[in-house]
Amino acid sequence: MLIQKQTLKIIALRKKKVVVVGMIVVFGFVILFLRLFYMQVLNGRYFRQVAEANRIQRFYQKAPRGQIYDRHHRLLAVNIPSFVVSFTSYSLTQQEIERVSQELALILNLSLQEVKTRTFSSLQPLDPVVIASDITREQALTIMERKASLPGVSVAIEPKRQYPESNLACHIIGYVGELTLEEYKDLRSVGYRIGDKIGKTGLEAYYDNLLKGEHGEKQIEISASGRQLRLLRETDSLSGNDLELTIDSEVQRMVQDALQGVNGAAVVLNPRSGEVIAMASSPAYNLNTFLRPITRGEFQYLFKNRGRPLFNKAIQAQYPPGSGFKIVTTAAGLQEGFIIPEEKLECTGEMVLGTYNQVFRCWKKDGHGKISLSSALAQSCDVFFYQLGLRLGVTRIANYAKKFGLGSLTGIDLPSEKKGIVPDRDWKKKTVKEAWYDGDTLNMCIGQGYLWMTPLQMAGIFSAVANDGPYYRPKVVKKIISPDGKVIRDFFPEEQGIVELDRQNWHIIKKGLEETVTHGTGRQSYIKGLRVAGKTGTAQNPQGIDHAWFGCLAPVDNPQVVVVVFVEHGGHGGVVAAPIARTILAGYFKKSAVEGQAVTPEEIGD
Repeated sequence: MLIQKQTLKIIALRKKKVVVVGMIVVFGFVILFLRLFYMQVLNGRYFRQVAEANRIQRFYQKAPRGQIYDRHHRLLAVNIPSFVVSFTSYSLTQQEIERVSQELALILNLSLQEVKTRTFSSLQPLDPVVIASDITREQALTIMERKASLPGVSVAIEPKRQYPESNLACHIIGYVGELTLEEYKDLRSVGYRIGDKIGKTGLEAYYDNLLKGEHGEKQIEISASGRQLRLLRETDSLSGNDLELTIDSEVQRMVQDALQGVNGAAVVLNPRSGEVIAMASSPAYNLNTFLRPITRGEFQYLFKNRGRPLFNKAIQAQYPPGSGFKIVTTAAGLQEGFIIPEEKLECTGEMVLGTYNQVFRCWKKDGHGKISLSSALAQSCDVFFYQLGLRLGVTRIANYAKKFGLGSLTGIDLPSEKKGIVPDRDWKKKTVKEAWYDGDTLNMCIGQGYLWMTPLQMAGIFSAVANDGPYYRPKVVKKIISPDGKVIRDFFPEEQGIVELDRQNWHIIKKGLEETVTHGTGRQSYIKGLRVAGKTGTAQNPQGIDHAWFGCLAPVDNPQVVVVVFVEHGGHGGVVAAPIARTILAGYFKKSAVEGQAVTPEEIGD
């Protein structure tokens, strides 16, 4: 009986164990089934892609960037062949990658840290990463000779950007640089890859998506040991589109030479179309500097220079325009009926305003006496425009400034343009937290105070005068041309705005501006045989020397060109900026630029 009971216990225990084991087996199968379901059904597509990636090695053929030409098809940005070293970490251990990095550092004269940062940066072990670009022929041959000891390393010839004219139109063309990791994360979905070059400034940045082209690709099946088995797929690279600019290289060089030695900018514009014939910011810089490691001296020049070589003053410098703004005040006064051409206002050299007897002076201490509108423009009489400004009031002045496009972006096809400021009562209350005073109006009507604009916006004012109202969106690209030479886009004149004045009012403004050049504050811009209408400007600078402006159009009877010159801390516009404009005009129209009679700041004033 005892034996029977023990036997039953053993049998029960064994059954219990069988049940437990069975449950464990079933539970294991359930887990395995769920895992397989997760991998093959829920995430099957992902794991197939991973497996495919581990089986296929991709080699990319870099696409040449589109070239950039001036309006006469002179090359400004080209591509030249360059040796590039790439690395693929597939099937290599960390120790092997470390050894390869050390050997590459010695061959390429780079720090070990620079090379390691690259070799360990691959997001996919089969994706090649660029270790160095533009290596010498000797370095390339050395790597190829040591290929057996440098697994994963390859040398290829790829297109490299080059700027044949060095600093010509540097602020317009811009330069390229290697894609940063942050940029790659944002742009990889549209075809960019680690090691790609991308436009950083200028047209290179603005039209990067059109210039960059499309990379070619080879897909090669590999074994588990990394041996290449067969070619699966191959696509050729497609070059980027070319750009033909509105810029004339000869005029551009002449303008840059005229600005040599000053901090400033100049714009040469076709008022009939908005085409920028030349645009320069000084000092300039060599675009090729950014295609290789920058030296200490170059770093100091580019980033520590007070002249800010990388800053495009033509579209980014915002300063009070000085007396050039008197054109706007004149237009408002004539069209709104607050002044007639025959009326004369008296200038005693100063104007006293308000209960606190605040004194606002004219540049001419003794005053201009009784003076008409056209003469006030020619002599840049401040007191005349103080009186006209008070009649108009800030609202009308601000409205006409906006009609001329001020306070808004011009829409030029370049990045980082600034829009300036057109102040009014609401602006001052919101920004400065103060009410608007009559003194603010006096400052504004002569182009001082809170009013800011760029040299390109000043060119827009003269374009409106040249065209008797209409002005066009400025542009620097004339055509976009496909790799096979077909024009895929032509840029035609695009009217940006119109200042509606009676025709006789435009005639009066031009008359005053022409008198400015013949016997007024702008006579340093006079050229024999060429009718020029211009306006000087001296923008007050509480922190130092005033800024010099001069804008003009020529010839008066059939304007072909607008020229604006701005010199930072230059002093008087008539003394500093006007002679630069004369040099540009003389070169453009092939006229003699013989200097006129020497004048002093006291004689010209503005």
